[in-house]
Amino acid sequence: MSSPLSDNSNFSRKLSAELIDVNSNGSHLLPRKRARAEAEKEQSRVERIIRNRKAAHASREKKRKHVEQLESYVTVLEAHLNLSLEANRTLLSKLAANNIPCDGVDIKKLQVPRPDGLLLSDEDKTSASNNVEV
Repeated sequence: MSSPLSDNSNFSRKLSAELIDVNSNGSHLLPRKRARAEAEKEQSRVERIIRNRKAAHASREKKRKHVEQLESYVTVLEAHLNLSLEANRTLLSKLAANNIPCDGVDIKKLQVPRPDGLLLSDEDKTSASNNVEV
């Protein structure tokens, strides 16, 4: 009776013998993958390009939406800032009207200018395009 180990080794020898391919020069190598035809290579290249274009388009769209969200958020923040500044000016003017000193507070310094080149809304974009020197 044969042992299970000898059966396994016979099986593995048969399997490896079936897998070994003899090349034209007689060397024993494992079989290689089938060579791809030029048409297959071209097809996979075209598919890769299409996938890449779709991914790039999705990335640009995602970025555009993100920038729009940031712009709307900045607009809201600017509105809150303007309301706070106006309330501050009103309070300072009431203090000044009642002759209550407000040392170190300059009303002119309460304005927060927007940095140069920062465009947020469509109105800003159209006015900036009109101001561009060619």
